Amino acid sequence: MKPLLLVVENDSGTRRLLEIFLRRASFDADAVATGNEALLLLDHVDYSGVVLDLLIPGRTGRDVLADIAVRRPALLERIVIISSATEAHLRDVRGRYPTVAVLRKPFDLDELLEAVQERVARHQSPQPCDLSQTFVRRSVVGGAKAGLILRHGGDTLELVSAFGYAPGVLERFFPLSPDAPYPICAAMRHARPVWMSAINSAAASEYPTLVPIWRENGTSALAAVPILAGGRAAGVFGWSFSEPRGFDAAEQAHFTAIADEAASLVKSPTTASSRRA
Repeated sequence: MKPLLLVVENDSGTRRLLEIFLRRASFDADAVATGNEALLLLDHVDYSGVVLDLLIPGRTGRDVLADIAVRRPALLERIVIISSATEAHLRDVRGRYPTVAVLRKPFDLDELLEAVQERVARHQSPQPCDLSQTFVRRSVVGGAKAGLILRHGGDTLELVSAFGYAPGVLERFFPLSPDAPYPICAAMRHARPVWMSAINSAAASEYPTLVPIWRENGTSALAAVPILAGGRAAGVFGWSFSEPRGFDAAEQAHFTAIADEAASLVKSPTTASSRRA
């Protein structure tokens, strides 16, 4: 099992470079651009190491460090900071978090690799990700801010797994009727994906009571992919996004593949080998 890293870097070119470099160095890596995405992943996944830029949008790298220091202080010793911040700023970070490694941009990739390897070696007994964790990882890396998995149980939809929702928000909706006026239920009923690229006038016409809730929660796009087994929908995977999405063929394939990969979470053993339509 390859050590799993989280890379948090705002610049898309640098983020891609780091991801490719670390993968070639025999690591697995999840690469994201914002502090919000990083904290969402850290809530669900025990990474062997974290490469963290300080100057990122939304919740900054310092915000991420402060959150980790409170909730998961043992992780601090597995963090490598990369930043173009001033030396005074970096000295302050070293003073507050003496166990992190700090590299100032531009840095040598070999220097980064050495720091990452040294930090990863401190991770005791890493465990492989289960299907629910993999669902979170691939969803967040794909741009989702929240997601859920529902299983068709008789006359209701049962909540199997979820991420990105405040405590108590989802539980009041379940068990949920497949006939409920929600896009995820429509995907289940009609056995075909729903790709809602934006919360626009068409969405307002179809889901008038939901649009104010989506806007209040910062939802700008939605997707739902059903899983079919034995000729019927066995479950459905759903995602929400903070920005409008194009949902081109590549993006649809990405989220469809996520659902396929975790399909056993909603299928019974007798239908696990059935094909998703």
